[in-house]
Amino acid sequence: MPNLDAPPQEQQRVKAFQRTLTEMCPKNLAKLFKEANEAMGIRTATTTTSPNGTTLPAFSEHVLKIEKLGPNEEHFTVIDVPGIFRQETDGVTKESDIELVMSMVKKYKILKLAKNADPTMTRTMAVLTKPDLAIEQTTQQFAIDHVMGKRSDLPLGYYIVKNRGPDDANKSLEQGQTDERSFFAKTP
Repeated sequence: MPNLDAPPQEQQRVKAFQRTLTEMCPKNLAKLFKEANEAMGIRTATTTTSPNGTTLPAFSEHVLKIEKLGPNEEHFTVIDVPGIFRQETDGVTKESDIELVMSMVKKYKILKLAKNADPTMTRTMAVLTKPDLAIEQTTQQFAIDHVMGKRSDLPLGYYIVKNRGPDDANKSLEQGQTDERSFFAKTP
């Protein structure tokens, strides 16, 4: 979904990006995300600069929306929005990325947007990512309280996934899944 404040040509490029997958497997999803990043002007593992040589950002104000639908499928929509982070990661994020994400978060409250599409919130669940970056105990407890159902604003609840980080770029999917299981086997 294009950012309406973006230049018209950029909005058109983002609006034109649509893909249809006949099989949802890790390889196809990885390709989809890479192509989506390129359409939104976000750097990828293999493309870090634009054709004119400028460094591509790590984030975009465009919104990635994935829909799963079909004649024998329940309608399913994922809207991916960035989470807040406070520190730059050398070679990955910059101060401008922090400012962009903070600006985006101030513009929308994702659960309010979800409520517009799902007024009873019976089809909405939240997925929290990067739990390994939550080093403060209060942040960890906040996430735990959500996942354990101590917040009752979403009937389907909150879930946590551990994504691969910059240091994991060369790990296989299987190794990433093993690392994720190991991470969640530990007490915070």
